Amino acid sequence: MAVWTHIAHDSLSLPAASVTWSSISGSYDHLLIKVSARTDVNSRYSKVYIQFNGDSTSGDYSNTYLYAGTASVGSARDNSENYIDNLYVACGSQAAADTFGAGEIWIPNYANSSNFKSVICSGTQENDSSDDWDWMLTVLAGLWQNTDAITQIDLTTNAASDYQAYSTFDLYGITGA
Repeated sequence: MAVWTHIAHDSLSLPAASVTWSSISGSYDHLLIKVSARTDVNSRYSKVYIQFNGDSTSGDYSNTYLYAGTASVGSARDNSENYIDNLYVACGSQAAADTFGAGEIWIPNYANSSNFKSVICSGTQENDSSDDWDWMLTVLAGLWQNTDAITQIDLTTNAASDYQAYSTFDLYGITGA
């Protein structure tokens, strides 16, 4: 039976450019992050960028993702990145007022020091509209090409923008799964 341990909860009372967890214990099998966020990006939706252990080296990250709007779907791949991106889990400032995106970020075997680290994500940005691209769903598979155990996670948003007050970020450790 899997045991979930709530490691950290961040609820923003003021805008912030990032959320960082450091000194993450290696005593769990997997990590899960739950996000409910809104940003001041001038768009209906906004990306979350993920980095591990402060690594911003270009080429250490890659991701493949599927996305869907009201009437359109697509897929893409980014490699040679300095973060995992294209995870749309935050609403931007053009979304309906007081609307927050939601998402989950799974990081299996994060403490393993023999293999690269994979990330499995899903996200949605709701909006009070049926126009194409007024809302979005994404599913993403990411890779950090490093064998170091993950001890720090940084979640940032688009350049020169902030997560807004009342955005929440929860980190869980899962054992026995």
